[in-house]
Amino acid sequence: MSELLKHLPHLLDKKELMVMARYRPQFIDSEKLSYEERMLQLMKVYDLFLPNELTYSVYETLYFALVRSFQRKEKMFANKGMPYISGGHNSLDVSVITGTSGIGKTTTIKRCIEIIGNDVIEIKSSHYSKVVPFIFVEAVSTNSFKSFLLNILSELDRCLGTSLFKANNSSNVYVDALMNAVSRTLSISCGVIIIDEIDRFVTGSKSMTMINFLTQLINQAGVSVIFTGTEYSRELFSRTRYLCRRSFGDDFRPFEYDEQYLNFMKELFEYQYTNNKAILTPQIAKLFYKYTGGVLALLITLFYNAQKCTLEAHRDEFDEEMVNYAFDKKMRPYCPYLKNEKIMHPKINNNNSSDEVILKRLNGEIKEGVFKEAARLSNKDPDKFIEIISGDINVEVIEC
Repeated sequence: MSELLKHLPHLLDKKELMVMARYRPQFIDSEKLSYEERMLQLMKVYDLFLPNELTYSVYETLYFALVRSFQRKEKMFANKGMPYISGGHNSLDVSVITGTSGIGKTTTIKRCIEIIGNDVIEIKSSHYSKVVPFIFVEAVSTNSFKSFLLNILSELDRCLGTSLFKANNSSNVYVDALMNAVSRTLSISCGVIIIDEIDRFVTGSKSMTMINFLTQLINQAGVSVIFTGTEYSRELFSRTRYLCRRSFGDDFRPFEYDEQYLNFMKELFEYQYTNNKAILTPQIAKLFYKYTGGVLALLITLFYNAQKCTLEAHRDEFDEEMVNYAFDKKMRPYCPYLKNEKIMHPKINNNNSSDEVILKRLNGEIKEGVFKEAARLSNKDPDKFIEIISGDINVEVIEC
């Protein structure tokens, strides 16, 4: 195995990753805690991370992007540091991760990087170099490509302990020369560059110029590139054929009002620091969804503020009234934004009985396979089937 690739951990399968990526902050019994202590503990809810199907897809994207970049570097090092010319970038070299703001894109990427590892690798052979597997930079809001390139050098300095920013931050250094310096450094010392908030390059009169600069950087640097941004950034990659043809990736979306959403809410409701614990009912689950549209960051913020307002009011537990109050007090000013994102009126299933069954099963109140077992025992007799499952759930018979 090559010197760079041997530093990579083995590729986890989906089950292994789901276990490793999951993070649940420790819950401390709040009975004897002061208000300040409760609030400090409650803040840890923002660290809750529950992986899903997209988490594994992002993990694989990062892992294989790094493998591809390391393979290219090995051939370059074997060529005594001269750039390795391959057949061009393919779909492993440029990836795009998009989604609604606050949906967890950046958090998921950083969690996957923690698992893969981002320690600087030192290579000693005919060519010597330090290689940082991943660097994270933000697109600049000024649409200045020179500022963007200097940001890359600044991040490389932070990771590698170099002084590249100082050496190149001069009015006498033009963009072309800076591009060459950045491309050369990336090709030798970086595995994957992740460019966040890429939608900033979409807007403005210089957007096409920025696209051309980005394309040139990708071609010259010879490293894998991952772009992240909101759904509006898709315009950047659909605008030009040469970016569109070699870009692929994942699209993060808010929760649908389904079992996955209810399971997340069940996990969230375990972090209650009020005197009494509120029960997650279908009505409260729908209220949270109504105000947040299933956007992860908004769900956690509303949950945090509902408890904060409850504690400030010296009440024992939060209920629908306190959720409404917390939204009005803390989140109502953002209503124009929420309405523009079509969050305030999401599609919600109004079947409370169905939600109640799901919640009971998630809470372990209904045995797995209860319906299948009831069907077997009832021998296709509907009255017998209802009689059997009535022992586990509430059944309402409606006469037609």
